[in-house]
Amino acid sequence: MLKSKEMRTETQKQGLEGKGPRPTVNPAMGPMSKVLKNTGSNEDSAVTDPTQGTKTDKIQKKKTKKVDQKQMTNKGEKAKKEPQGAMLTKASPETDWWSPTENEQVEGGSPGTEAEEAEGGEVHPQTQPAANEGALDNWDEDRTSQSSLPTSRGEKGSVLSRLSKAVNNTMRALIKISTLTGGDEAVAQQIEATISEQAKLKNLLLEQAQQIAFQKGRIEELEKRRQEEPFEQREEPTQSNTPVNESRPTYALVVSSGTMEKKEVASLLKQRVDPLDLGIQEATIRPGREGIVVTTKSKENSAKILQFIQNDREMRNVKAKLPQENRIHKKVIGLEDEIDEVNLPARIVMQNRLARSPEDITIKKTWPGKRGKTVILALNRSGNKAIGSRTALNIGWSRCPIFDIFWPRCTRCAMHGHIAPDCDGPQRCINCGQRGHHCNICETEGGTETDHYMMSRECPVYIAKVQAEKSRILARLN
Repeated sequence: MLKSKEMRTETQKQGLEGKGPRPTVNPAMGPMSKVLKNTGSNEDSAVTDPTQGTKTDKIQKKKTKKVDQKQMTNKGEKAKKEPQGAMLTKASPETDWWSPTENEQVEGGSPGTEAEEAEGGEVHPQTQPAANEGALDNWDEDRTSQSSLPTSRGEKGSVLSRLSKAVNNTMRALIKISTLTGGDEAVAQQIEATISEQAKLKNLLLEQAQQIAFQKGRIEELEKRRQEEPFEQREEPTQSNTPVNESRPTYALVVSSGTMEKKEVASLLKQRVDPLDLGIQEATIRPGREGIVVTTKSKENSAKILQFIQNDREMRNVKAKLPQENRIHKKVIGLEDEIDEVNLPARIVMQNRLARSPEDITIKKTWPGKRGKTVILALNRSGNKAIGSRTALNIGWSRCPIFDIFWPRCTRCAMHGHIAPDCDGPQRCINCGQRGHHCNICETEGGTETDHYMMSRECPVYIAKVQAEKSRILARLN
């Protein structure tokens, strides 16, 4: 009995001096929960062997082991319920946006246990993730909008899944950066700005994805309707549905005679000339001031009719001519000396993107000058409209100024500022200024047509005098 008391006293001394076995610490019971004495009333329950410890120590170790196993089991069940990666939650207003919340964890780390916090142990820096206040305010709404987006066949969720994955990876990277920097305010501000811009970019991408998906769905719906529609009911393009260009230019040919009336000339044209035989689809005739005007859609067609009339023997008394086109002159200065004058109209059309052909522009005159070569351009109505109010033309490597040197004067109403084809005013004589023309020569000779001016080459009296003189000369020669 005495020896047992001495050995127990010696064991207690060794434990207090740090030489014997240390008492067991229970992590679940808080700090400094050291079991230093036997809890039972029986003194014989103490172990006499110092190397084995007391029975109380063994019991306490078993309890500690059970508590640890229970905590590990709870952790495993919690990890199964929670998704992998960073659990992002909104931080409370009282804390900074990089402060950790209850349910946050980062890949590679886990929240500290209650025993570690009770004993004053530090939690690993990776166990303190950052959550931006406002970065995920609309997280649930974004997921709802993503799930409601229409997708086309074969591409369901492909774009949205990649977008969500990219957003998650970016958030994880920003959380790790915030954790490693230790809550630096400057870094926190930059991260907050980055997250804000990322949210804006995400919204833009979602809007574009919605529009693209809607358009794809619309196209598929139209294709499906077209396939279901019977072939007989499909609308085929007809000639009436095709747009007709009403602004196509027309080309005129004037047919006249000194011995025949206009009606007789028109009747003769209809008898002798068949547009279909000449390969002409569009051709019209109408009376004009100087005779019958034949209009076509191309210069080639007008040339065909002119050649046929000149070669037909039964139309010897009929004259056909192309009307003289009034061209507007413009002056261009500053051209390079190396510019080819032959290809200059084509260069002007191509380099300045004029919606006309090079035939609408002709070179009237050129000469060298101090500022380069000077060119006079002769433009028809189409070419003049194409150039319009431009003050310069791009020619070669130069931008050349262009000037108007023509002031239009109308030969129909004798007014200035426009030409006869664009005139809406009454016809006046360019000699007396009165409406219409009156030929005193024809009136004196007893002619019936007096509605022309006296110097006209189409005057019947003039034509008759010329023919009589030719006949007299030929009779003398024979």
